[in-house]
Amino acid sequence: MPVTTFHNYIDNYPIGQNSTRLIVGTIHPHLIGNFNIDFFYGNIGSFWDILANAFPQRQFGNLEEIIATLDSYNIAITDIIRQCDRENENITADSELCNIVHNGEQIQAGIQNSQIDTIYFTSRFGANNAARLFVDTVNIHYHLDQLTSEFTIPQNYFGRQIRCVVLYSPSNNANRGIARAAPYLNNIGHYQQFEHPIKQFKIEFYRDKFNFFNNDN
Repeated sequence: MPVTTFHNYIDNYPIGQNSTRLIVGTIHPHLIGNFNIDFFYGNIGSFWDILANAFPQRQFGNLEEIIATLDSYNIAITDIIRQCDRENENITADSELCNIVHNGEQIQAGIQNSQIDTIYFTSRFGANNAARLFVDTVNIHYHLDQLTSEFTIPQNYFGRQIRCVVLYSPSNNANRGIARAAPYLNNIGHYQQFEHPIKQFKIEFYRDKFNFFNNDN
C-alpha cells in the first residue's frame, strides 16, 4: 500500500550558526520504529557504524554520544527531502521515491547563516541521491573530480567557497555500484583481504574524508 513519509528529524536539528561542516542525506526509511537510535541514520550498521569503525577513538554508540561528537566538531546534519511517497513502507531505495518535497530552501538558509565551508553528501548522483538533488535544487554547475569524489561551490553562491565531498552511500543498496567503481577496483586486492571488502572500502574512504576526527578539539 502506498505511504507518505514525513521527515522526523529535520526541524528538530536545525543548522547552527557556529556550524562549519554539514552532512546532507536524502530521507530516512518509512519504518523508523525499527531504528536503534532515534536520529538520522538510526538503523543498525549504517553511517554511524562506518564512522565508529573508521575512528574507534570517537563516540558514535548512542544518540547522546553522536550529538556530543557532532557538536564538538561543529558538524550539522540534515536531509534534502522533507517528504516523499513510496509504493509501500518497505521501500528504501532513493530511486523509488516519488512526489518529493525538497528541503532546499532551509538548507540554503542554514548555509548562508552559518560558517559552513565543507558539505558531505551521503549519496551520489543517481536518481534522487543527496548530491544530485542538492545541485539541482540550488542550481549549481559543478565539476566532480573523479579521483577525490569532490567538487567546489564557487564563492558567488554563498559568499564563500565551499568544499563538497560526495561519499559512497552507507546503505547496502549502494554496494553493487561500489563493486564496479574505479576507486574500489583499483585496490581490490587490498580490500579482498577483509571479511567484508566493500564495507572496508567505505571505512577507509570515510577515514580519509573525515580525517579531522583524528584531531582533538
